Amino acid sequence: MDSKTGTAHPEYYKDIDSVQIVNSHTLRIKLKNVSSMFLFNLARPDSVIVNKLAIDKLKTAPVGTVRLGLSSGFGRQCCSGQIR
Repeated sequence: MDSKTGTAHPEYYKDIDSVQIVNSHTLRIKLKNVSSMFLFNLARPDSVIVNKLAIDKLKTAPVGTVRLGLSSGFGRQCCSGQIR
């Protein structure tokens, strides 16, 4: 883990020269070198871009986690009457 950025895989981002925020939904990333693996690395499941303002909240309430149990409906009959 990179202690400066908190990313688990700093090697994924070693070719980034600069990042410019274009608008609320767009980043412009300038690379130091041509990298055939850059887009592949961004698409990896463990490669994420996190808003700095959300980091503390994500430590205690990560996105996408839910407590599953029988009350969640898992294993109950669906509309066709079959068990899933």
